[in-house]
Amino acid sequence: MKRITQSLLLALVGSVMMLLFWPASVTPTGAAQQLRQALEQVQLDGATLTLPQAMARDHVPGISIALIDDYQIAGTLADGYKQSGQSEPITPHTLIQAASLSKSVAAATAMKLVQLKRMSLDDDVDRELKSWHLSEYSPDPQRKLTLRELLNMTAGINLSGFSGYPPNQPLPTLVEILNGQPPATSAPIQAVAPPGQRYAYSGGGYEIMEQLIEDITGRRFADITKELILRPAGMRHSYFVQPLPPQLAKQAACGHLEDGQPLEGQWRVFPELAAAGLWSTPADLARFVIAMMNAYRGTSGAMLDQASATEMLTLPDNGFYGLGLVVRGTGRTLHFLKQGHNAGYQNWMIGFPNTGQGAVVMTNSDAGSPLAQAVVNALAQAFAWPPLEQLEDGMFTSPHP
Repeated sequence: MKRITQSLLLALVGSVMMLLFWPASVTPTGAAQQLRQALEQVQLDGATLTLPQAMARDHVPGISIALIDDYQIAGTLADGYKQSGQSEPITPHTLIQAASLSKSVAAATAMKLVQLKRMSLDDDVDRELKSWHLSEYSPDPQRKLTLRELLNMTAGINLSGFSGYPPNQPLPTLVEILNGQPPATSAPIQAVAPPGQRYAYSGGGYEIMEQLIEDITGRRFADITKELILRPAGMRHSYFVQPLPPQLAKQAACGHLEDGQPLEGQWRVFPELAAAGLWSTPADLARFVIAMMNAYRGTSGAMLDQASATEMLTLPDNGFYGLGLVVRGTGRTLHFLKQGHNAGYQNWMIGFPNTGQGAVVMTNSDAGSPLAQAVVNALAQAFAWPPLEQLEDGMFTSPHP
């Protein structure tokens, strides 16, 4: 009871801090004011709760949100704390692990290289790889695997995700990750099914794509992604850096277990950059969503050309994913979305390219996804988004994070 009372007190104080840390660049009028009003209450597991009550109930120490309206960031909101039991508030500028939202940014990097004719969507990946070869980990080394199949999760590659490493532990290189060789603690990445036959979520496939990008460009994945995607999209507070250097670590939110306890060492380190290694903020990821939407509608000077964005938002016949994003709906209801789950962090990202609406919600908790979904549902109702796929509990979901 004492712990619950303390959590509620911290959450209520956090709601006050939320107002104090409303970013100076956003005036709380219009859509920004409506964002605050929309989240005064959320529906969670059949209960109507204030945002602080929902956070306290589910042991979510901090949440950070960016709203997209009319193809621009209409407002940001942050509530709670960087670490439970401490007084430093989470703000719209706090860095949070993007987890599998990293895949969407990585996929856009690959598509930019395709646009620049440095890579091909449909050539044999193994012929382009230099530092590592899938054929050594395939039951049928003669079968062609393509970048398109890696990006839309039909490549038949194992390892849905990665568990990360405690801070200060030796980290594997990308080739060691692919080989499953110490100090890597994950299994070797290999083909476990024929490519192109069925959808199966695979973080391992995105690590193959990361190696492909490095082999073709001769540059580090983090550097090429910064040049081709992060800078053009205006993502100035996003970093494919693992581990975080001390000056950035001071800006980061601690990850938490489902019971609200901080992760030992504050977070896990994810050297698997393309699959899970991005640190970012909701506003920066909202800039990515807007850049994707602008590219899809052919806006001049967009991050990608219209053909590349259309490829990313086109579903294969046998899957749930476009190229790096879950895709649903058609016409006005067309939307792309992505969940992200790393140890200690759970996030949501969604955009409607034909209406210019969307949001990014990030939490620093293993229990954060239901609350993030509830926030997205509240925003969808308040801002009259096109219909979302509904479940019995009123939430919507993607087939896999």
